[in-house]
Amino acid sequence: MKPSYCNRLRSYQTVHFVRLYDLNMEDVQPSTIARFKNSLNHLKIKTRKNIISALHVFFEWFADRNDEMQWIEGYEIPKFPKIKGSDSRPTKAIDTEDQQKYLRKIPEKHRDIIEFAMETGCRRGELCAYKVIGVDLTNSIIHTDRAWSDHILTKPKNGKETVKVLSPRAKEICEKHMQGKLPGAWLFVNPDGGTYYQVKKIDELWSRTGSPVKFHEATRHSYATRMAKILPVQMVQILLGHQDIRSTMVYYHGDIETIKDAMNVTYYSHNKKEAESNEKP
Repeated sequence: MKPSYCNRLRSYQTVHFVRLYDLNMEDVQPSTIARFKNSLNHLKIKTRKNIISALHVFFEWFADRNDEMQWIEGYEIPKFPKIKGSDSRPTKAIDTEDQQKYLRKIPEKHRDIIEFAMETGCRRGELCAYKVIGVDLTNSIIHTDRAWSDHILTKPKNGKETVKVLSPRAKEICEKHMQGKLPGAWLFVNPDGGTYYQVKKIDELWSRTGSPVKFHEATRHSYATRMAKILPVQMVQILLGHQDIRSTMVYYHGDIETIKDAMNVTYYSHNKKEAESNEKP
């Protein structure tokens, strides 16, 4: 598990799960879980879902171990109630004009790293962890093989190295920040501290823009939406490093005009091929 997720579980443990510590596992009934669920009603729906899901995973782990150890004869996991609905704000994407507008509100000395995220769609933890050695200017790619998670350098999300394509602008930014550096040096160095950027610094810089969208919406979501207008979604999936195309669709924010344009292009292409076919003797 990522260090950031471990820290979240520790907070659940000390704040929420502590209410169940006086109970034996065999004493936990569906009514117990239902009362526990109701005690979370003051929290956001997504937070409640995360807490209940983490607790359910623990009970599943215990049941698997119990099959081997036989701590409790005939043990069965109590029924966990589902939490319905969502109160999360729908994610958004912005166009390149808005990206540039907010970029101008960031101090010039910090703009390159923010613009690089817009041009590649990388995550914040990956963005701050890039090193010079990962850049391949010849092939216009950058290797993503590490990421920051709560001040700990780990593997990227999903635990696999991915490759991101460098746009001409992203390549320019890399060339600028590689000058005079050894292969093991950080690609982006925070001029305020002389070392790598921390994720919280990226959040701080973005907060200064006054943008109604979050950093990952202005970068990763917007990048995915822009790429989906010119590439098949399967290629966008590769660019984002997703294992499941359903994850990619979460990042794509299409609009009716984009869909109409795509349909018109497909229709025109099909009719053109059909006409050319009919003209052949």
